[in-house]
Amino acid sequence: MTTNATYKSFSNAVIQAEVGLHVGLYGINVTLRGNPIVQFNETINYNEMFSWHDIVEEEYEQALVKGLPNPILYIVEKFTLSSPFVLYAAYMTMATAAFIFFSMASFSTIMNVPRCVFSIGEDSFVTEYSHSFWLALATALLTKISKVLTLTISLCFPGVSIKPSSNLP
Repeated sequence: MTTNATYKSFSNAVIQAEVGLHVGLYGINVTLRGNPIVQFNETINYNEMFSWHDIVEEEYEQALVKGLPNPILYIVEKFTLSSPFVLYAAYMTMATAAFIFFSMASFSTIMNVPRCVFSIGEDSFVTEYSHSFWLALATALLTKISKVLTLTISLCFPGVSIKPSSNLP
């Protein structure tokens, strides 16, 4: 997207720039390219990567110290654990798990009617739950459990982040 935004903290300088965000499995990539690239005697052409492997809060603090432009800092801040967007994502994941449970309950209720027996010649077979049903059920259960834990930690200990052990590979 192309926008006019303040360039640096504690500055009134407004730049025109293209801002891009790519969210992937490895992390987030934020780009900021000035339009034109040189404004205020400075080249505005940033491409910053913030990985999920590291703790986003630590990378955000490093970006603050590094003095990255405001649009990049604003976007990255939304992906920190203290952001309300993370809590929103947890609630939406809970809603997704609830819908999975609802669809499976509906399917199970429908499947409790007398089963259709397919008779072909002298042999017959009856329909059963497939591996997809059990996989969806397991997904819903694991999602529900993980998000209940996430929300409990978030609500009981606001501002505390879960950090991985430093001795892990």
